[in-house]
Amino acid sequence: PSLVGSEMCIRDRLKTIGVKSFSNSGITSVHIEKGTTVRENCFSNCKSLTKVEWKSNKEIKNGTFEKCPNLKEVLVSEQVKAIEADAFKKSPNAEISFI
Repeated sequence: PSLVGSEMCIRDRLKTIGVKSFSNSGITSVHIEKGTTVRENCFSNCKSLTKVEWKSNKEIKNGTFEKCPNLKEVLVSEQVKAIEADAFKKSPNAEISFI
C-alpha cells in the first residue's frame, strides 16, 4: 500500500487487509485495487474519510466503513461480489455509485 498524506492506495500486489487495520485513523480517501480482500471493520470510525474507490471484485464486508460520518463519495466496481447489509452502518452520507 502507499500512503500519500492521508490518502491510501491499495495496489493489486496486496491481497488482504486485516480486521481493523485502519480503524480510527485520520485517512481521508481510500483506493482499493482489483483482487484485494478487505476484512471487517478495516476502515471503521474513520471520521475524516470522505471518498472510497473500490475497484476490487471482492465483497465489501459488514462494518468495513461503519461510523464514517463524513464519507460521501463511494465508487464501486460493477464486478463487486457483494455489499453486505451493514458495510456502511452509521455512515449516513455515503452515496454509492457503480463504475
